[in-house]
Amino acid sequence: MTKTPALKRANSKWEKEVYFKTLLRIRKDAIPEETIRAAADQMTGGSLNGYIVRAIKEQLTRDGFGDDLPTGSETTTENGTD
Repeated sequence: MTKTPALKRANSKWEKEVYFKTLLRIRKDAIPEETIRAAADQMTGGSLNGYIVRAIKEQLTRDGFGDDLPTGSETTTENGTD
């Protein structure tokens, strides 16, 4: 099914309201991509985004910012992993 221009605009608007996007660059000689993807696959069922979000949440908690983190369904990523 082809998305109509109106549906594309609606999806874009919703995405801007719901998601914060950023670019993550990892030097190939710092951490092998295969290692990251294997860990994401094992720990989140394949969701690299879910794995990164989980790692950030854990670090925020260790750094003392965990009290500000939402809990429940609002923490779910686009493919259903936390």
